[in-house]
Amino acid sequence: MNKVYRRQRIEGTVVNGIIKNGSYFLSLFGVYEDGVVNCWHKNDLWQFEDELKRQCVVPSVPVGKSLSIFQLGNFVIQEAQWLYNEAGYYNHIKDVVKSLNPEMQNLYRTTKREVEKWKNHHVKFTAEFTPFRLKHEMGYSTIDGDKCYIFYRENGKLYLIMLSVYEDGMLQIGLQEKYYTWEEIEKMFDEKILCVKPNKNEWVHIPDLGCVLFEKDIHSVSVKDKKASILELRKRIMKEQTAHEKCIQAYHDYLEYPCDETKEILKKAYEIVPEMERCYLGDMDTRDTDYIRILYTDEKREV
Repeated sequence: MNKVYRRQRIEGTVVNGIIKNGSYFLSLFGVYEDGVVNCWHKNDLWQFEDELKRQCVVPSVPVGKSLSIFQLGNFVIQEAQWLYNEAGYYNHIKDVVKSLNPEMQNLYRTTKREVEKWKNHHVKFTAEFTPFRLKHEMGYSTIDGDKCYIFYRENGKLYLIMLSVYEDGMLQIGLQEKYYTWEEIEKMFDEKILCVKPNKNEWVHIPDLGCVLFEKDIHSVSVKDKKASILELRKRIMKEQTAHEKCIQAYHDYLEYPCDETKEILKKAYEIVPEMERCYLGDMDTRDTDYIRILYTDEKREV
C-alpha cells in the first residue's frame, strides 16, 4: 500500500500563558479553531485542562518569584492583579476557541495511537503557530511572519505585547491593524514607546493574564541588543543572510584557514551578532564557547 499525506491549514490566534517548568516562563500559546492549544507542545482542550490541573500551565506567578520573558529578561514579581484562577483561565481558552469556531464543531481529539507514533519516532508533538497577514482578499493571499515580545506604551499604560515581522519587511504591534516600517519602529524605540523593561513602579498589562509590578530585573537585554535581534528576525523572515549565518561561515573559514586575517573577520562577525543570540552559534552543550576560546583566549583546541 502506497503512503500519502495531505496538509491542512488550521487558523487561530495567540494567547499569553505561563509555563511552570521549575521556573515560570511567559509564553505565547497558539489557540486554533479546532480546539488545539500549543503550550510548548500540542494539546487538545481535554489535555490542556489536565495541563492546568498538573500545574504545568498556570494562570499566575506568586509574589517574589521571577517570570522569564524570552529575549527580554527575567523579572521578579512585586505585586500582581491576575485575571484568572485555574478554572477561569481554562474557560478563557475555551471562549477563545468559541470565538474562532462558534459552533464548537469538529474539535480535535488526540488519540493514544497518535501520541505513541510520534514518541516512537522521536518527533516533537507540537503545533507551533506562524503569524500571517492578509495580502489580498481575492484568492485569500497571505504573507507569513515571525514574532517576539516587546514592551509597548500607549495612552499612559505599558503593555507586554507581540511584535510581528513579515516577509515583506513590515512590522505589526500587537493586534493593531496598522503596519510599520523598520524606520518607524526604530523611532518608537527612540521615543520610549517601545522598550525592553518597565520603569520603576510602572505596572505592566499582560493581555489574557492581568497586571504585574516588577520589583527588579534579574537580567534584561539592552535596547541596542533588542533592536539588533529584531533586525535579525526581519532578515531571517525575508530570507536575507543574517549576522548569525555570517558568523558561522566566518567560524568555518577560520577553522579551515586559521590565521590573523580570518580571525579578525570572525571577531567582527561575532561581535555583530546580538549578545543574547550568541549562545545559539553552537549546539546546546557548546553554545558559543569555541568562538570565545578562539577570539579571547590563548587556549588551543582539543582534537
